[in-house]
Amino acid sequence: MGGNLRLLPLTGVTLPFVSYGGSSLLTAFISLLLLTLISRSGEEEESAPLPNSTPYLLVSGGLLLGLFALALAVGWWALARGDLLLARPENPRRVITDRYVPRGALLDRNNQPISRTTGSPGDYRRQYDYPQLSGTTGYNHPLYGQAGLESGLDGYLRGLDGSPTVEIIENDLLYGQTPPGSSARLTIDLEIQKQADQMLQGQRGALVLLNAQTGEILAMASHPNFDPNRLDETWLDLLQDPHAPLLNRATQGQYPPGAALGPFLLAYAEARGALSKVPGNITNTSQTGRWSCALPPGSSPTLGQLIASGCSTPLVTLGGQVGKEGLESLFAGLGFYEKPALPLLMADPSPPGVTQIDLAALGQENLSVTPLQMALAAAALSNSGTRPDPQITAAVLPHQQDWQILPNGSGHQTLLAAGAQKAAETLAADGTTPFWETVALAGPNQEELSWYVAGTLPNWQGTPLALALVLEENNPRLAQQIGQSLLKATLR
Repeated sequence: MGGNLRLLPLTGVTLPFVSYGGSSLLTAFISLLLLTLISRSGEEEESAPLPNSTPYLLVSGGLLLGLFALALAVGWWALARGDLLLARPENPRRVITDRYVPRGALLDRNNQPISRTTGSPGDYRRQYDYPQLSGTTGYNHPLYGQAGLESGLDGYLRGLDGSPTVEIIENDLLYGQTPPGSSARLTIDLEIQKQADQMLQGQRGALVLLNAQTGEILAMASHPNFDPNRLDETWLDLLQDPHAPLLNRATQGQYPPGAALGPFLLAYAEARGALSKVPGNITNTSQTGRWSCALPPGSSPTLGQLIASGCSTPLVTLGGQVGKEGLESLFAGLGFYEKPALPLLMADPSPPGVTQIDLAALGQENLSVTPLQMALAAAALSNSGTRPDPQITAAVLPHQQDWQILPNGSGHQTLLAAGAQKAAETLAADGTTPFWETVALAGPNQEELSWYVAGTLPNWQGTPLALALVLEENNPRLAQQIGQSLLKATLR
Protein backbone atom coordinates (compact mmCIF):
# COMPACT_ATOMS: atom_id res chain seq x y z
CA MET A 1 0.00 0.00 0.00
CA GLY A 2 2.81 2.38 0.86
CA GLY A 3 4.38 1.75 -2.55
CA ASN A 4 1.10 2.24 -4.35
CA LEU A 5 0.59 5.50 -2.51
CA ARG A 6 4.18 6.54 -3.48
CA LEU A 7 5.04 6.91 0.21
CA LEU A 8 7.65 4.14 0.25
CA PRO A 9 10.29 3.11 -2.31
CA LEU A 10 9.18 0.17 -4.42
CA THR A 11 12.62 -1.46 -4.50
CA GLY A 12 15.47 -1.70 -2.06
CA VAL A 13 15.70 -0.50 1.51
CA THR A 14 15.73 3.22 2.24
CA LEU A 15 18.79 4.31 4.18
CA PRO A 16 18.26 7.47 6.25
CA PHE A 17 20.56 10.34 5.21
CA VAL A 18 21.92 8.24 2.29
CA SER A 19 19.08 7.43 -0.10
CA TYR A 20 17.56 10.26 -2.07
CA GLY A 21 14.48 10.77 -4.17
CA GLY A 22 10.92 11.78 -3.40
CA SER A 23 9.74 8.67 -1.54
CA SER A 24 13.09 8.13 0.19
CA LEU A 25 13.13 11.70 1.44
CA LEU A 26 9.64 11.36 2.87
CA THR A 27 10.53 8.05 4.51
CA ALA A 28 13.66 9.55 6.03
CA PHE A 29 11.73 12.44 7.57
CA ILE A 30 9.13 10.05 9.01
CA SER A 31 11.95 8.00 10.54
CA LEU A 32 13.43 11.15 12.07
CA LEU A 33 10.03 12.03 13.54
CA LEU A 34 9.66 8.58 15.11
CA LEU A 35 13.19 8.70 16.54
CA THR A 36 12.54 12.13 18.01
CA LEU A 37 9.30 10.99 19.66
CA ILE A 38 10.87 7.84 21.07
CA SER A 39 13.86 9.69 22.49
CA ARG A 40 11.58 12.12 24.35
CA SER A 41 9.04 9.59 25.63
CA GLY A 42 11.10 7.98 28.40
CA GLU A 43 12.29 9.48 31.63
CA GLU A 44 15.86 10.61 31.69
CA GLU A 45 18.03 8.45 33.90
CA GLU A 46 21.54 9.06 35.04
CA SER A 47 23.99 6.83 33.19
CA ALA A 48 25.99 4.32 35.18
CA PRO A 49 29.61 5.26 35.89
CA LEU A 50 32.30 3.52 33.85
CA PRO A 51 34.98 1.79 35.93
CA ASN A 52 37.49 2.01 33.05
CA SER A 53 36.87 4.32 30.08
CA THR A 54 40.13 3.57 28.28
CA PRO A 55 38.77 0.78 26.01
CA TYR A 56 35.87 2.98 24.93
CA LEU A 57 38.20 5.88 24.17
CA LEU A 58 40.54 3.65 22.19
CA VAL A 59 37.71 2.15 20.15
CA SER A 60 36.11 5.52 19.46
CA GLY A 61 39.49 7.04 18.63
CA GLY A 62 40.25 4.20 16.23
CA LEU A 63 36.89 4.61 14.55
CA LEU A 64 37.45 8.35 14.18
CA LEU A 65 40.92 7.79 12.72
CA GLY A 66 39.52 5.23 10.32
CA LEU A 67 36.75 7.59 9.30
CA PHE A 68 39.28 10.39 8.79
CA ALA A 69 41.54 8.14 6.69
CA LEU A 70 38.54 7.03 4.65
CA ALA A 71 37.53 10.65 4.06
CA LEU A 72 41.06 11.48 2.89
CA ALA A 73 41.12 8.50 0.54
CA VAL A 74 37.72 9.33 -0.92
CA GLY A 75 38.70 12.98 -1.31
CA TRP A 76 41.94 12.02 -3.05
CA TRP A 77 40.15 9.78 -5.53
CA ALA A 78 37.41 12.35 -6.10
CA LEU A 79 39.64 15.41 -6.51
CA ALA A 80 43.15 14.34 -7.49
CA ARG A 81 42.18 11.29 -9.54
CA GLY A 82 38.66 12.24 -10.56
CA ASP A 83 39.52 13.16 -14.15
CA LEU A 84 41.50 9.95 -14.61
CA LEU A 85 38.63 7.82 -13.32
CA LEU A 86 36.21 9.67 -15.55
CA ALA A 87 38.41 9.06 -18.60
CA ARG A 88 38.86 5.32 -18.02
CA PRO A 89 37.38 3.32 -20.90
CA GLU A 90 35.27 1.16 -18.59
CA ASN A 91 33.58 4.24 -17.10
CA PRO A 92 30.36 4.73 -19.11
CA ARG A 93 29.42 8.14 -17.69
CA ARG A 94 30.76 10.22 -20.57
CA VAL A 95 29.45 7.79 -23.15
CA ILE A 96 25.97 7.98 -21.63
CA THR A 97 26.18 11.77 -21.45
CA ASP A 98 27.17 11.96 -25.12
CA ARG A 99 23.99 10.09 -26.04
CA TYR A 100 21.73 12.50 -24.17
CA VAL A 101 23.56 15.86 -24.33
CA PRO A 102 24.47 17.39 -27.71
CA ARG A 103 28.20 17.88 -28.12
CA GLY A 104 29.46 21.14 -29.60
CA ALA A 105 30.35 21.30 -33.28
CA LEU A 106 33.74 21.96 -34.87
CA LEU A 107 33.46 24.63 -37.58
CA ASP A 108 35.96 26.09 -40.00
CA ARG A 109 36.76 29.81 -40.05
CA ASN A 110 33.73 30.43 -42.30
CA ASN A 111 31.39 28.44 -40.00
CA GLN A 112 31.31 25.44 -42.33
CA PRO A 113 30.75 22.23 -40.29
CA ILE A 114 33.67 19.86 -39.91
CA SER A 115 32.21 17.62 -37.20
CA ARG A 116 28.85 17.87 -35.47
CA THR A 117 26.29 15.98 -33.41
CA THR A 118 23.27 14.46 -35.12
CA GLY A 119 20.25 12.49 -33.91
CA SER A 120 17.84 12.96 -31.03
CA PRO A 121 18.19 12.78 -27.22
CA GLY A 122 19.14 9.25 -26.25
CA ASP A 123 20.59 8.55 -29.69
CA TYR A 124 23.03 11.40 -30.38
CA ARG A 125 25.91 10.46 -32.68
CA ARG A 126 29.04 12.23 -33.92
CA GLN A 127 29.11 13.00 -37.62
CA TYR A 128 32.33 14.01 -39.42
CA ASP A 129 31.49 16.03 -42.52
CA TYR A 130 35.10 16.29 -43.69
CA PRO A 131 36.82 13.05 -42.63
CA GLN A 132 40.05 13.90 -44.50
CA LEU A 133 40.87 16.25 -41.60
CA SER A 134 40.75 13.33 -39.16
CA GLY A 135 44.41 13.70 -38.20
CA THR A 136 43.56 17.10 -36.73
CA THR A 137 39.95 16.77 -35.59
CA GLY A 138 40.50 13.25 -34.26
CA TYR A 139 37.45 11.34 -33.08
CA ASN A 140 35.05 10.93 -30.17
CA HIS A 141 34.09 7.26 -29.96
CA PRO A 142 32.26 5.38 -27.18
CA LEU A 143 34.68 2.45 -27.36
CA TYR A 144 37.97 3.86 -28.65
CA GLY A 145 37.96 7.12 -26.70
CA GLN A 146 39.08 10.48 -28.03
CA ALA A 147 41.88 11.92 -30.13
CA GLY A 148 42.83 15.18 -31.80
CA LEU A 149 40.78 18.30 -31.20
CA GLU A 150 37.90 16.17 -29.97
CA SER A 151 40.13 15.43 -26.99
CA GLY A 152 41.99 18.74 -26.73
CA LEU A 153 38.80 20.82 -26.84
CA ASP A 154 36.66 18.33 -24.93
CA GLY A 155 36.01 20.80 -22.11
CA TYR A 156 34.42 23.28 -24.52
CA LEU A 157 32.65 20.69 -26.67
CA ARG A 158 31.19 19.06 -23.54
CA GLY A 159 29.97 22.38 -22.12
CA LEU A 160 32.23 22.38 -19.06
CA ASP A 161 34.53 25.18 -20.24
CA GLY A 162 33.04 28.50 -21.27
CA SER A 163 29.61 27.81 -19.76
CA PRO A 164 28.48 29.78 -16.67
CA THR A 165 29.19 27.98 -13.41
CA VAL A 166 25.55 28.37 -12.37
CA GLU A 167 24.40 26.55 -15.50
CA ILE A 168 26.88 23.72 -14.94
CA ILE A 169 25.76 23.25 -11.32
CA GLU A 170 22.09 23.51 -12.26
CA ASN A 171 22.37 20.83 -14.95
CA ASP A 172 24.35 18.58 -12.65
CA LEU A 173 21.87 18.85 -9.77
CA LEU A 174 18.68 18.63 -11.83
CA TYR A 175 19.68 16.21 -14.57
CA GLY A 176 23.03 14.71 -13.57
CA GLN A 177 24.41 15.89 -16.91
CA THR A 178 26.60 18.59 -18.38
CA PRO A 179 25.13 21.59 -20.23
CA PRO A 180 24.85 21.45 -24.03
CA GLY A 181 28.32 21.71 -25.53
CA SER A 182 29.96 24.84 -26.94
CA SER A 183 30.78 24.94 -30.64
CA ALA A 184 34.34 25.84 -31.62
CA ARG A 185 35.30 27.88 -34.66
CA LEU A 186 38.67 26.77 -35.96
CA THR A 187 41.15 28.82 -37.96
CA ILE A 188 41.11 26.10 -40.65
CA ASP A 189 39.85 27.23 -44.05
CA LEU A 190 38.06 24.24 -45.57
CA GLU A 191 38.55 25.45 -49.14
CA ILE A 192 42.32 25.64 -48.67
CA GLN A 193 42.30 22.41 -46.67
CA LYS A 194 40.52 20.55 -49.47
CA GLN A 195 43.12 21.73 -51.99
CA ALA A 196 45.94 20.61 -49.70
CA ASP A 197 44.40 17.17 -49.21
CA GLN A 198 43.77 16.78 -52.90
CA MET A 199 47.40 17.60 -53.70
CA LEU A 200 48.69 15.14 -51.08
CA GLN A 201 46.32 12.36 -52.12
CA GLY A 202 48.21 9.08 -52.48
CA GLN A 203 51.35 10.42 -50.77
CA ARG A 204 52.82 9.88 -47.33
CA GLY A 205 53.60 13.15 -45.64
CA ALA A 206 52.17 16.29 -44.11
CA LEU A 207 51.92 20.02 -44.56
CA VAL A 208 51.04 23.06 -42.47
CA LEU A 209 49.98 26.39 -43.96
CA LEU A 210 49.53 29.27 -41.55
CA ASN A 211 49.20 33.02 -41.26
CA ALA A 212 52.78 34.13 -40.66
CA GLN A 213 51.73 37.11 -38.55
CA THR A 214 48.97 35.72 -36.32
CA GLY A 215 49.93 32.04 -36.28
CA GLU A 216 46.43 31.00 -37.40
CA ILE A 217 46.62 27.57 -39.04
CA LEU A 218 44.78 27.67 -42.36
CA ALA A 219 45.46 24.07 -43.39
CA MET A 220 46.95 21.06 -41.62
CA ALA A 221 47.08 17.92 -43.73
CA SER A 222 48.40 14.49 -42.78
CA HIS A 223 48.43 11.56 -45.21
CA PRO A 224 47.46 8.78 -45.16
CA ASN A 225 44.44 9.55 -43.00
CA PHE A 226 41.30 7.69 -41.95
CA ASP A 227 37.53 8.06 -41.80
CA PRO A 228 36.38 8.58 -38.18
CA ASN A 229 32.81 7.75 -39.27
CA ARG A 230 33.89 4.13 -39.89
CA LEU A 231 36.02 3.35 -36.86
CA ASP A 232 33.84 0.37 -35.90
CA GLU A 233 34.66 -1.27 -39.22
CA THR A 234 38.27 -0.22 -39.73
CA TRP A 235 39.82 0.07 -36.25
CA LEU A 236 41.87 -3.15 -36.32
CA ASP A 237 43.07 -2.44 -39.85
CA LEU A 238 44.12 1.07 -38.84
CA LEU A 239 46.13 -0.27 -35.91
CA GLN A 240 47.94 -2.79 -38.12
CA ASP A 241 48.55 -0.46 -41.05
CA PRO A 242 52.35 0.02 -41.42
CA HIS A 243 51.80 3.55 -42.76
CA ALA A 244 50.25 4.67 -39.43
CA PRO A 245 47.16 6.57 -40.63
CA LEU A 246 46.17 7.31 -37.01
CA LEU A 247 49.33 9.41 -36.61
CA ASN A 248 49.00 13.14 -37.19
CA ARG A 249 52.24 13.64 -39.06
CA ALA A 250 51.89 17.43 -38.91
CA THR A 251 52.28 17.51 -35.11
CA GLN A 252 53.59 14.05 -34.17
CA GLY A 253 55.83 13.16 -37.09
CA GLN A 254 59.49 13.88 -36.31
CA TYR A 255 61.80 14.39 -39.26
CA PRO A 256 65.40 15.58 -39.63
CA PRO A 257 65.28 19.03 -41.25
CA GLY A 258 68.23 18.46 -43.55
CA ALA A 259 69.16 21.36 -45.80
CA ALA A 260 65.80 23.01 -45.06
CA LEU A 261 67.71 24.81 -42.29
CA GLY A 262 69.38 26.91 -44.97
CA PRO A 263 67.02 29.94 -44.87
CA PHE A 264 67.41 30.28 -41.11
CA LEU A 265 71.19 30.00 -41.19
CA LEU A 266 71.22 32.59 -43.95
CA ALA A 267 69.06 35.02 -41.96
CA TYR A 268 71.15 34.51 -38.81
CA ALA A 269 74.39 35.08 -40.71
CA GLU A 270 73.01 38.10 -42.59
CA ALA A 271 72.06 39.84 -39.36
CA ARG A 272 75.49 39.26 -37.81
CA GLY A 273 77.66 40.03 -40.81
CA ALA A 274 78.93 36.46 -41.06
CA LEU A 275 77.74 35.88 -44.61
CA SER A 276 80.16 33.85 -46.67
CA LYS A 277 81.01 34.15 -50.32
CA VAL A 278 79.37 31.83 -52.83
CA PRO A 279 81.09 28.42 -52.70
CA GLY A 280 82.45 27.29 -56.01
CA ASN A 281 81.86 23.58 -55.42
CA ILE A 282 78.26 22.63 -54.62
CA THR A 283 79.11 19.15 -53.35
CA ASN A 284 80.67 18.26 -50.04
CA THR A 285 82.54 15.27 -48.70
CA SER A 286 82.25 14.71 -44.95
CA GLN A 287 82.18 11.83 -42.50
CA THR A 288 78.78 10.77 -43.80
CA GLY A 289 79.70 10.78 -47.48
CA ARG A 290 78.98 13.01 -50.44
CA TRP A 291 76.23 15.65 -50.18
CA SER A 292 74.65 17.35 -53.17
CA CYS A 293 71.71 19.58 -54.01
CA ALA A 294 68.08 18.55 -53.90
CA LEU A 295 67.44 20.29 -57.23
CA PRO A 296 69.89 21.62 -59.84
CA PRO A 297 70.74 25.23 -58.93
CA GLY A 298 71.59 26.18 -62.50
CA SER A 299 74.83 27.44 -63.96
CA SER A 300 76.72 30.11 -62.02
CA PRO A 301 74.27 30.00 -59.10
CA THR A 302 74.02 32.71 -56.50
CA LEU A 303 74.13 31.95 -52.79
CA GLY A 304 70.35 32.28 -52.63
CA GLN A 305 69.90 29.80 -55.49
CA LEU A 306 72.22 27.31 -53.82
CA ILE A 307 70.30 27.45 -50.53
CA ALA A 308 66.91 27.44 -52.27
CA SER A 309 67.99 24.30 -54.16
CA GLY A 310 69.00 22.50 -50.97
CA CYS A 311 72.75 22.47 -51.56
CA SER A 312 74.86 21.42 -48.60
CA THR A 313 78.12 23.32 -49.02
CA PRO A 314 76.71 26.78 -48.14
CA LEU A 315 75.19 25.32 -44.98
CA VAL A 316 78.47 23.81 -43.84
CA THR A 317 80.23 27.13 -44.47
CA LEU A 318 77.54 29.17 -42.71
CA GLY A 319 77.44 26.72 -39.81
CA GLY A 320 81.16 27.08 -39.29
CA GLN A 321 80.87 30.86 -39.22
CA VAL A 322 77.85 30.87 -36.89
CA GLY A 323 79.51 28.43 -34.48
CA LYS A 324 78.21 25.97 -31.90
CA GLU A 325 76.65 28.53 -29.55
CA GLY A 326 75.09 30.39 -32.46
CA LEU A 327 73.48 27.21 -33.78
CA GLU A 328 72.10 26.31 -30.36
CA SER A 329 70.72 29.83 -29.93
CA LEU A 330 69.19 29.77 -33.41
CA PHE A 331 67.50 26.38 -32.94
CA ALA A 332 66.14 27.41 -29.55
CA GLY A 333 64.78 30.68 -30.92
CA LEU A 334 63.10 28.87 -33.81
CA GLY A 335 61.21 26.74 -31.28
CA PHE A 336 62.83 23.43 -32.23
CA TYR A 337 63.43 22.54 -28.56
CA GLU A 338 59.86 23.14 -27.35
CA LYS A 339 56.34 21.88 -27.98
CA PRO A 340 53.99 24.26 -29.80
CA ALA A 341 51.07 25.27 -27.58
CA LEU A 342 48.05 23.72 -29.29
CA PRO A 343 45.25 21.44 -28.02
CA LEU A 344 46.73 18.56 -30.02
CA LEU A 345 49.02 15.69 -29.18
CA MET A 346 52.59 16.83 -29.92
CA ALA A 347 55.80 14.91 -30.40
CA ASP A 348 58.42 15.41 -27.72
CA PRO A 349 60.98 17.97 -28.92
CA SER A 350 64.61 17.11 -29.53
CA PRO A 351 66.96 17.63 -26.59
CA PRO A 352 68.96 20.87 -26.91
CA GLY A 353 72.60 20.82 -27.82
CA VAL A 354 74.98 20.75 -30.78
CA THR A 355 77.98 18.40 -30.93
CA GLN A 356 79.24 18.44 -34.53
CA ILE A 357 78.82 21.82 -36.16
CA ASP A 358 78.85 20.61 -39.77
CA LEU A 359 76.25 17.89 -39.22
CA ALA A 360 74.10 20.22 -37.13
CA ALA A 361 74.19 22.88 -39.87
CA LEU A 362 73.14 20.22 -42.37
CA GLY A 363 70.22 19.21 -40.16
CA GLN A 364 71.58 15.68 -39.89
CA GLU A 365 72.78 15.49 -36.29
CA ASN A 366 70.29 14.81 -33.50
CA LEU A 367 67.71 17.45 -34.38
CA SER A 368 64.21 16.34 -35.41
CA VAL A 369 61.31 18.68 -36.10
CA THR A 370 57.63 18.43 -36.96
CA PRO A 371 56.09 20.16 -39.98
CA LEU A 372 54.27 22.47 -37.56
CA GLN A 373 57.56 23.54 -35.94
CA MET A 374 59.05 24.11 -39.38
CA ALA A 375 56.09 26.22 -40.53
CA LEU A 376 56.31 28.40 -37.41
CA ALA A 377 60.03 28.87 -38.00
CA ALA A 378 59.38 29.79 -41.64
CA ALA A 379 56.86 32.38 -40.48
CA ALA A 380 59.69 34.29 -38.80
CA LEU A 381 61.25 35.04 -42.20
CA SER A 382 57.97 36.43 -43.52
CA ASN A 383 57.13 38.31 -40.31
CA SER A 384 60.23 40.47 -39.75
CA GLY A 385 61.93 37.84 -37.60
CA THR A 386 59.01 37.24 -35.20
CA ARG A 387 57.89 33.63 -34.75
CA PRO A 388 54.15 33.64 -33.99
CA ASP A 389 52.39 31.48 -31.45
CA PRO A 390 50.26 28.90 -33.25
CA GLN A 391 46.48 29.12 -33.08
CA ILE A 392 43.88 26.65 -34.31
CA THR A 393 40.84 27.66 -32.21
CA ALA A 394 39.57 31.14 -33.04
CA ALA A 395 36.37 31.34 -30.96
CA VAL A 396 33.85 29.31 -28.99
CA LEU A 397 30.07 29.58 -28.86
CA PRO A 398 28.59 28.50 -25.50
CA HIS A 399 24.96 27.39 -25.36
CA GLN A 400 22.53 30.32 -25.76
CA GLN A 401 25.38 32.88 -25.73
CA ASP A 402 27.41 34.91 -28.20
CA TRP A 403 30.72 33.99 -29.76
CA GLN A 404 33.71 34.39 -27.45
CA ILE A 405 36.89 35.32 -29.33
CA LEU A 406 40.02 33.59 -28.02
CA PRO A 407 43.16 35.74 -27.77
CA ASN A 408 46.22 35.40 -30.00
CA GLY A 409 49.70 34.89 -28.64
CA SER A 410 52.29 37.64 -28.68
CA GLY A 411 54.97 35.79 -30.66
CA HIS A 412 58.73 35.57 -30.13
CA GLN A 413 61.46 37.66 -31.72
CA THR A 414 63.58 34.89 -33.20
CA LEU A 415 65.63 36.62 -35.89
CA LEU A 416 66.70 40.19 -36.39
CA ALA A 417 64.28 41.94 -38.73
CA ALA A 418 67.01 43.06 -41.13
CA GLY A 419 68.44 39.55 -41.43
CA ALA A 420 65.04 37.93 -41.93
CA GLN A 421 64.05 40.42 -44.61
CA LYS A 422 67.36 40.11 -46.46
CA ALA A 423 67.24 36.29 -46.37
CA ALA A 424 63.67 36.21 -47.68
CA GLU A 425 64.57 38.51 -50.55
CA THR A 426 67.66 36.43 -51.34
CA LEU A 427 65.55 33.26 -51.51
CA ALA A 428 62.75 34.79 -53.61
CA ALA A 429 61.47 32.16 -56.03
CA ASP A 430 61.40 34.47 -59.07
CA GLY A 431 60.25 37.91 -60.08
CA THR A 432 56.64 36.88 -60.65
CA THR A 433 55.73 35.20 -57.35
CA PRO A 434 55.68 37.05 -54.01
CA PHE A 435 57.23 34.29 -51.92
CA TRP A 436 60.59 32.80 -51.00
CA GLU A 437 61.22 29.05 -50.97
CA THR A 438 63.70 26.26 -50.38
CA VAL A 439 63.67 22.58 -51.30
CA ALA A 440 65.73 20.05 -49.38
CA LEU A 441 66.44 16.39 -48.85
CA ALA A 442 66.88 14.82 -45.43
CA GLY A 443 67.18 11.49 -43.70
CA PRO A 444 69.98 8.90 -43.91
CA ASN A 445 72.12 9.74 -46.95
CA GLN A 446 69.56 12.47 -47.70
CA GLU A 447 67.42 10.03 -49.65
CA GLU A 448 64.31 9.39 -47.56
CA LEU A 449 62.59 12.77 -47.05
CA SER A 450 61.77 15.77 -49.20
CA TRP A 451 61.12 19.18 -47.62
CA TYR A 452 59.52 22.26 -49.11
CA VAL A 453 59.58 25.36 -46.90
CA ALA A 454 58.30 28.72 -48.12
CA GLY A 455 56.65 31.97 -47.15
CA THR A 456 55.52 35.31 -48.51
CA LEU A 457 58.02 38.13 -48.89
CA PRO A 458 58.08 40.80 -46.15
CA ASN A 459 56.77 43.46 -48.54
CA TRP A 460 53.71 41.40 -49.51
CA GLN A 461 50.60 43.51 -48.88
CA GLY A 462 48.17 40.61 -48.52
CA THR A 463 47.89 37.97 -45.81
CA PRO A 464 51.41 36.81 -44.88
CA LEU A 465 51.75 33.04 -45.27
CA ALA A 466 54.23 30.37 -44.25
CA LEU A 467 54.26 26.77 -45.46
CA ALA A 468 56.12 23.62 -44.48
CA LEU A 469 55.66 20.39 -46.43
CA VAL A 470 57.38 17.03 -46.00
CA LEU A 471 57.10 13.95 -48.19
CA GLU A 472 58.36 10.59 -46.96
CA GLU A 473 60.14 9.89 -50.24
CA ASN A 474 62.98 11.22 -52.36
CA ASN A 475 60.95 13.46 -54.63
CA PRO A 476 61.89 17.12 -54.09
CA ARG A 477 60.42 18.15 -57.44
CA LEU A 478 56.99 16.86 -56.41
CA ALA A 479 57.28 18.59 -53.03
CA GLN A 480 58.04 21.86 -54.80
CA GLN A 481 55.13 21.44 -57.21
CA ILE A 482 52.67 20.78 -54.39
CA GLY A 483 53.97 23.64 -52.27
CA GLN A 484 54.02 26.19 -55.08
CA SER A 485 50.55 25.19 -56.28
CA LEU A 486 49.06 25.54 -52.81
CA LEU A 487 50.71 28.91 -52.19
CA LYS A 488 49.64 30.31 -55.54
CA ALA A 489 46.07 29.08 -55.05
CA THR A 490 45.93 30.65 -51.59
CA LEU A 491 47.43 33.98 -52.69
CA ARG A 492 44.85 34.53 -55.43
